[in-house]
Amino acid sequence: MYQTPAPTDRQPPETLYLAAGCFGHAVAQRLQAHHRGRIHDVAPGTHPSMWPYAETLVLATGAERPRIADAVDHTCFLRGIPWIHVVARSAEIQVGPVVIPGRTACYRCSERRRRQHRLALPSSHPDRDSAENPSEFAVLKHHISLAAALTRQAFSEIAEAASGGPAEGTVRSVNLVSGTVTAAPTVGTDNCARCRGRFGPKHEARQALWGELESAIGGQQQHTQTPELQEAAR
Repeated sequence: MYQTPAPTDRQPPETLYLAAGCFGHAVAQRLQAHHRGRIHDVAPGTHPSMWPYAETLVLATGAERPRIADAVDHTCFLRGIPWIHVVARSAEIQVGPVVIPGRTACYRCSERRRRQHRLALPSSHPDRDSAENPSEFAVLKHHISLAAALTRQAFSEIAEAASGGPAEGTVRSVNLVSGTVTAAPTVGTDNCARCRGRFGPKHEARQALWGELESAIGGQQQHTQTPELQEAAR
């Protein structure tokens, strides 16, 4: 059974690693050498109230955990902290999206895009998402190294965004059969309830802006009317 190491000080950790399975814990332990934090085992189940505050959150699992991933996404948007999704599939390791609340698309948008571009899988396919009884795929040591390397790139992306650089919500993946490594930005979906306001002012600000525009347009129209038209309008 995995044990969460006791914190050495009272300062909040820089990174909280939510890990499940041998793959998730191995990746988290590898990353701790470069990004200090604590590891929290989520294999038996978890709840956001059990997650201490951290500057960044990483969810690393050896199989799909869609319910936990969505809970992480929701919580990070509430707390305003970035997070990275790391997951091993039967023939692929995916690192991303790199979610930065207010700057990038959310996890839900990424999953919608992924479902749009993949073939439909039968219900008995082993790669099918299973929130109730996920099965971890066998991984090798170099798979851990690949996942850790891609995650360090994701950390660099978060640091660059915090310094004013671009934030693209990159999804990095390596095909374990061909060895191909890919990286692509995440494009948000229309009318996403979680992240649709990330690229513009909030609803109240938009409403205020529309009010100002209406007043300006109304004043301009009144100014351009002739005295006869103004008298008729009365």
